[in-house]
Amino acid sequence: MLDSENLAMAIERGATPEWFETDGVVYKSMVTLSEQQKWDRRTSINVMQAAGVYDKHPSAMDLSTNAPEWAFKVEEFGAALEVLAGEHAKRTIHAVTSDAQFRLSNGDDPFEVSGALVGEIEGIDAVADATKKRTTPDIMRDALEVDGKIARGERVGLPFPWIDFQAKTFGIPVKSVTPLCGRDGKGKSRLATYLAHYWIKQDIPILYFPFEDTAERFMSNLAATHGGYDMFTIKRYHVPTEFMPNHESCMETVAKMPIYIEDVPCTVERLVSLIARYKRKHGIEGVVVDGLKDVILSKGESTTAQENHVNASMVRASKKYDVSIINVSHINKIDEDQWISKTKITGSGNQSKSSRMVLAYQDAGIPAEITSKYGIYDDEVVLQAQKASYGSTGLVVLRPELERGRFVEVMAND
Repeated sequence: MLDSENLAMAIERGATPEWFETDGVVYKSMVTLSEQQKWDRRTSINVMQAAGVYDKHPSAMDLSTNAPEWAFKVEEFGAALEVLAGEHAKRTIHAVTSDAQFRLSNGDDPFEVSGALVGEIEGIDAVADATKKRTTPDIMRDALEVDGKIARGERVGLPFPWIDFQAKTFGIPVKSVTPLCGRDGKGKSRLATYLAHYWIKQDIPILYFPFEDTAERFMSNLAATHGGYDMFTIKRYHVPTEFMPNHESCMETVAKMPIYIEDVPCTVERLVSLIARYKRKHGIEGVVVDGLKDVILSKGESTTAQENHVNASMVRASKKYDVSIINVSHINKIDEDQWISKTKITGSGNQSKSSRMVLAYQDAGIPAEITSKYGIYDDEVVLQAQKASYGSTGLVVLRPELERGRFVEVMAND
């Protein structure tokens, strides 16, 4: 109320209207006002009056004129925030545990209850983590470590299996959400499966959410990719006698690799809690969400706000748990022969804006300079990096060999 710099400290600390038992609405108004102007102890009354704060919130005048002494000293104000955060955490824990017990007594699914509980507790963790900031020397050391890996050609994030494309883009960045967009039914899910297999073969632990499929079918396709055979063989009239023994052997091999599968669509809070669990238990480095549209929308007053909440929650999870997240995303309806732009991704526009890399699975509308350079016919596709974090944007031309579960790089003509 008395100094916009103090308000900035509260915002940075993670304060929300829910922290305050009676005057959260005043805090919300202050945050909105702070986006327009600044004030201090000398000017605050005039600023509040001109903005109509006292008219909307009669209690605001009392807060301005009867402020405690610690409100004027930055050190004591910071200590007061700590106390407020602790009280907020206590109230939240009491509330969510009581709600969890009530839901369990009503027969709700215990796993859904636990997912909601973990999500709320994670929010409290975020409040606690807000004070555990890295110092500038800490950031310097982390930056040098990343830069050193790049300079030495070491892996940063998740690598691509195509040498030139990897050298150009430096792979899928860590601590970021990377959308992989494309048309329906053209092979982007199979590409995601192929990439996941490539990573787990290198002992990179991956958590996979095949929301658009079942865990069983994903596992079968993963085994087929490993063995280089066609899973459609099993649907034909005559299945070769050697098929099932080979398939079983590949399944057993893949099951021993560091792949973890969750296929039941859920809220983003539940999804983040699963990421946290698998990070703690298995040290996952990558997460693939095949079917972002199947994440159940939860918080927000509109669909756009709910989609933004999903995206923001996943971005936060990628940073907090030090993982690379790949979202297999759909696109808005466009002409069948049109080249796909990252602006066409269905849902929140923040998907591409907040990402350090965006991948587009191009199956049509390939420019003439690319078709002539690579000798592209009807079967080839282009994987295009429309944004890149450490490296450069670029593309790789691929020939899908779905009967072998592979995507083979097509080299440019000499």
